[in-house]
Order: sequence, then C-alpha cells, then structure tokens
Amino acid sequence: MRNQSPKSKPFQVYPINGTSMFGAKPFYGNEENKWGWLLVMAAFFNQMIAVGGGFSLGIYHLEFRKYFQGTSAEVSLVSSICIGSLMGAGPIVSYLVTKFDSGLVTILGAILSTASMIGAIFCEKLILLYITFGFLTGFGLCMSYLPSTILVGLYFKQYCSLATGMISIGIGLGELVFPFLYTYIINVFTWKGSLFILAGIFLNMCMPAFLIRPLSNYEEKFAPEPLEIVKKDFSELNKELQTIIIPDTHTTNEQPKSLRLFGNIKFSVYFLNILLWNAGTIILYFQGLEFLQDEIGYNKETISSIMSAVGIGNVFGSLFGGILGNVSCCDKVIIYAIFHLVNGLSAILFVYVNRYKTFIFLAIIFGLTLGGILGIMYVIAVELVSHKSSSIEKVRADWTTVAGYVMLANGIGCFLGPPFGGWLHDITGSYTLPLYACGGITIFGGFTMLLLKLVVSGGASWSSLFINTITAD
Repeated sequence: MRNQSPKSKPFQVYPINGTSMFGAKPFYGNEENKWGWLLVMAAFFNQMIAVGGGFSLGIYHLEFRKYFQGTSAEVSLVSSICIGSLMGAGPIVSYLVTKFDSGLVTILGAILSTASMIGAIFCEKLILLYITFGFLTGFGLCMSYLPSTILVGLYFKQYCSLATGMISIGIGLGELVFPFLYTYIINVFTWKGSLFILAGIFLNMCMPAFLIRPLSNYEEKFAPEPLEIVKKDFSELNKELQTIIIPDTHTTNEQPKSLRLFGNIKFSVYFLNILLWNAGTIILYFQGLEFLQDEIGYNKETISSIMSAVGIGNVFGSLFGGILGNVSCCDKVIIYAIFHLVNGLSAILFVYVNRYKTFIFLAIIFGLTLGGILGIMYVIAVELVSHKSSSIEKVRADWTTVAGYVMLANGIGCFLGPPFGGWLHDITGSYTLPLYACGGITIFGGFTMLLLKLVVSGGASWSSLFINTITAD
C-alpha cells in the first residue's frame, strides 16, 4: 500500500447533503485524473481509426457498386452493416467490459476486425461481404474503441465534456485523413489489395489497449489503511460519515435495468433522437458520394477532398462542443438542437449547389455541427447517470448500461439510413429525395429533444428529468 501525504485526497465521494454535479471538485482523485488523460489519448487514437475510418468507408461503397453491379440499396448494405455493427454492438461490448478486462476486449476487437478485413478480400458475392466487411469488421471495431470511451466517462467528472470532446476530435481527424488514404491505396493496389493495408491499420488498435486501467484497481489502491481511521479526531470522522451512502438492501421484483431505461419517456425520446440523427446524417456518406460522382461528375480524388472537409469541421466542432458542454450557464439541449438544425440544412443545400468551393463550405459546416453534436451527446448521457451515483461500482454499472444503449441507437440509425437513402434513389432515379431525407430526418431528430424540453420547461432542471431512469434505489 502506497503511503499518502495527509493533504492528499486521492478518492472523493459526493456528500449526501448535496454537491452539484457541475461542482469544481473532481469525482475521482488527482492521480487518477492524470492517468485519465493518457486514457483520453488511447480513446482518441482508436476513435480515429475505428469511427473516423469506419465512417469514411463510403469510398469503398463506390468501388463495390462498380464491381458487383448492384443497386444503390443493395450495395450500401455492405458499409451500413459495418457502421451499424460498429455502433449497434454497444450493449454487447459494454457487457463484455463489465465482465472482462477492458484492454483484453480492445485487443480481441482489433484482431477480429483485422481478420475480417482480410477475409473480405476473398469474397465474390455481396452476401459474403455483408458478413466479413460488414458485421464482423464492425463488431471488432466496436470492441476496439468502446471500452476506452466508456472509461473516459468514468474517469472524469468536472472535465467530462472536454474529455469526450477531445476524443471526438479523433473521429474528425480520421474523416480528414482516411478518405484520401482509401482513395490512394485503392488506386495503387485496387480495392482488394487495399484491404490488406487496412487490416494492418486496424491491428494497430492493440497498442492503446495497454494504456487502459480499470477503475476497480484504484478503489483498492487508494483505500485507507485499517488503522488510519483511528488516528483521525472525531470531528473529521463525523464529516466523513456524512459522505457514506448505505445501500438499500430491500429486494423487490424490479424489471431489468435495460427495460427500465425504455420505460422512461425522457430516455426513450433521447434514444429516438440519436437514432434519427444517425439515420439522417449517414445518408450523406453514401448517397451523397454517389450524387457527387453521378450527377456532379466529380472523380474520386475530388470527392475525397470534400469528405475530408467534413473531417476538418468535425475536429473543430468536437472541441467547440466539448468546451460548450463544460460551461454550466449554457443550455446544452438548446445548443444540441441548434446543431441538428444547421447540420440538416447544410445537407439539404447540397442539392442546390454545383461549385466545388461551395461544396467544401457546406461540408465544413456539416462536419462542424456533426462534431458539436458528438461533443455534447455523451455529456447528456453522463448527466443521465451521475446524479445519484456515488460509488465507483454503481457509476460504472450505470454508465456502461447507458453508453451501450446510446451506441445501440447509433447503430440502428446507421444501419437503416443508407439502405433507405438507396431505396429512395432507386425508386426516383434522383439523389434529390435522399438528400432531402438526410437533412429532414436530422432536423426532426433535433425537434424531438426541443419538444420534450418545452413540454417540461415549467418543471425541474433538464438533468433532473433523467433521475431514477436507471439508478436503483
């Protein structure tokens, strides 16, 4: 057991008499927060490869459409299954994180995504690509990046919004780099040869796994020596007793935690919002690329530069959203909804322009608001679970549950969006309706959160709407 100076307080618990969840004191100790920033680096790296690289796979969508000669809806299923699994496997991966070492889950995910990408090279039918390039690769990528993202939500209290914003920058950086990289290696090695290189890139996600430290280690490390409490005077002991939370051992026939989540109308609306937002925005990554190639006449290099502009905006938007989420005077839900509105409008305006510079401008705006949504989205989820939770074990269980179902909403939306956009194109023969759907669904998703806030505006604060959503009494 490490000796600690009398002034150090490496582990803190909120007192029963109430400390604001936005108070200045960190939820965990100073040394743990220092290691938390290394964990942010690990999450940043894996988000860049898994999520940023995953969302850039639309470049392969253009290659698959040419190689397999399928309809837009059929071919878009390949990458939509991949991205849907990447996001939608959240509940399964969050369960694995509670049962196994987070670093081990990350390494196994990197190996699975690598092996699946190599297997995709030998596929000559779309149905086989659905399994290898689609489901297995997406599931492996989810295992690679989600454990570190979950732990970031547990390591930080005061700077949670900033930390999540910083790791979301990795998504934007990936969207900036990977479209150019994919286009280059496809041109040099063909799409099949490029998958070998992509598999090697995915394998690199094993390295950040060694920076992952579970919180349970700290709870034991920073526990006081048995005799230390005797050395304190009774006034200090009395103050510390005020922070003790006695768990209610009364047993009832309660529903499982996941079912109680959807029994709460506020969380259900939040879940619907995330689903709609993903279903809308993801269309731009598929039918938007087809629009630029087929109707505007751009080549792959030009299309890659436009998609990379989305990544540039995403980098700054994630940082901006993370900073705003850390400012207590800002209404996060209003900002969140405004980001949805601008994000959807920028997608719709793609239909009305035909100049390269204008496309770049709209892509940057799209990415800026996309990053802003990412920077705030998980802060709302953290507020959802952090109001009454005090112990590490309880916070970890609650946060991993909510994070998993947020990812499930992401996955369902990402899975449904591209085939729906492809179907709209197949029945109309135009990309106008898919791009309208892209923006309209996103805007509607923002209005669902605004409407909920307006309905309850005469009641308690926004964060209190989520009390008792998943926390057990």
